[in-house]
Amino acid sequence: MNIFFLFSLLIIVTALLSYVNTNFLKFPKAIGLTMLSIVFSIGCIIIFDEGDFIVIAIKQFDFRTTLLNGMISFMLFASALCFNAVDLKKETKAVVALSVSGVIISTLITAILAYYTLTLILNIGSVPFGNCLVFGALISPTDPIAVISTLSKNKNVPKPVKVQIVGEALFNDATSIVLFVVLTNIVFFDPTENLDPNILKDIPYIILIIKQITIEAVGGILLGCLFAIVTLFFIRTNKDDETTILITLAVSSMGYIAASKLGVSAPITMVIAGLITGKKLSEWNKKKQIKIDLLSKFWRLIDNILNSFLFIMIGLELTEIDFTTLTIIIGFLVFVIMNFSRFISVFIPMAIINRDFSKSAFKNKTLMTWAGIRGGVSLALVLSISHDAPHMVAVTYVAVVLSILIQGSTLGALLNKLYPPKIK
Repeated sequence: MNIFFLFSLLIIVTALLSYVNTNFLKFPKAIGLTMLSIVFSIGCIIIFDEGDFIVIAIKQFDFRTTLLNGMISFMLFASALCFNAVDLKKETKAVVALSVSGVIISTLITAILAYYTLTLILNIGSVPFGNCLVFGALISPTDPIAVISTLSKNKNVPKPVKVQIVGEALFNDATSIVLFVVLTNIVFFDPTENLDPNILKDIPYIILIIKQITIEAVGGILLGCLFAIVTLFFIRTNKDDETTILITLAVSSMGYIAASKLGVSAPITMVIAGLITGKKLSEWNKKKQIKIDLLSKFWRLIDNILNSFLFIMIGLELTEIDFTTLTIIIGFLVFVIMNFSRFISVFIPMAIINRDFSKSAFKNKTLMTWAGIRGGVSLALVLSISHDAPHMVAVTYVAVVLSILIQGSTLGALLNKLYPPKIK
């Protein structure tokens, strides 16, 4: 089957399930589309045989390649472009702490708890701790799309908390991907084959990790700045709205490819390029030097459509995963572990920055913990190592789906409990 047919099928399924959710179920998009696509997948498995046309078509969707080598480039650029950089600047310390140190803390705690859960509680022997570290890195990034609509409905949530949640999710994808790549290279591959063996024995692994993270992160920031400068130059010297949109499309696609080829972080490149471009365009718009209404509407639409595709693809991926009773049990336990790790990874950085241990601060940390819903990035990352850790795929899928359905469906009630509407 050709790519155009599979893309058309994805659009049809997304449109149909979106219609059902919007007009009948009325669930938040993340919850409704994921749930409906899982039901759709189960229905196809029950009704059709393995060799039937529809089952073959669904199984030909390459989730990992589609997301990591395609969709994520536009999604990160769109989110960053439409994000209020002024608000982000006010919360820079918190966002950086949560998206960098928070991800590292979450990775370590998840790895330790997962390791001892598997070896002591479930009595599964010979579980490499390195595999648990890789899992901790891939399960740590959060998805802001699943919570934005819910947060916007409650006007009593402090604005800084909203900015921190969305800003962190924007950057922790990039941090987690970089950390995941580094740990994967160490655990599953040989990152030292090109180094002098006589020198290698004196170089701690931590130096190798720091070096690779620095190259990827700093390189991504510099390349993102460069692409932002190029983008702004062409937009400033252009008077046609449609051409402006094409310029941003070109940058968001080629920027990701260029970063990948240069060996720097492509997600960081796109986030930085989007943030700088969006901030400067907003300034020009306020001075009436340029209009960005059509551009903003276009990228918001692209972001919404791609996220709808993503939630549908998560559900359809069910047909490709082999589950066992044990992997489902571990998935439920991991769901608990990752939320406990999330609370610690939020509490420690925020306590150091704000040094506020009041009841109000605890409420904010509780919200930020439960709003840390996992999404497609975690699933795409684990699929990239499916040959090296096949059982990890099923565990990750269970944890991600539970996060979307349970956290997503209860977040509104938690918001009303923590920040009750004011009685007029």
